[in-house]
Amino acid sequence: MVVHINDQPHIVPGVDGPIGVVLTPTRELAKQVFKYAKTFIECIGGKAIEVAGGNKGTWELTKELKKGCEIVVSSPGRLIDMVKKKGTNLKRVTFLVLDEADKMLEMGFEKQISSILENVRPDRQTLFLSATFGKRVERVARSWLRNPVR
Repeated sequence: MVVHINDQPHIVPGVDGPIGVVLTPTRELAKQVFKYAKTFIECIGGKAIEVAGGNKGTWELTKELKKGCEIVVSSPGRLIDMVKKKGTNLKRVTFLVLDEADKMLEMGFEKQISSILENVRPDRQTLFLSATFGKRVERVARSWLRNPVR
């Protein structure tokens, strides 16, 4: 993701949303992923923001997102909240990671993820990470992904 982001034009604060989004099923996992995303993206002068429930209010997150960032790490519901409140947009997202996608489906996030995917560019690269790959996960993966590699 960092190499991909480094090859993109710079973010315009107040206008552009992130280039990369990582969706996780829980805020605890979002916190862990954010720690590493922040470390890696800062190496190239970029910024990552954690948008998960409980860490900051929507006003603070909106203010931070408007300053611009290359990566957002979030739970699906919280990201949708921020987009609806115009805290950010998904127009620049060309790299999307669905971490623990099986858990997100188990937790009932299918509609939220579908909504996010509908609002992200169709030419994006999507990573669908799952510990298990049952029939339901495979069915959903086929509907969310294009030319998947397993």
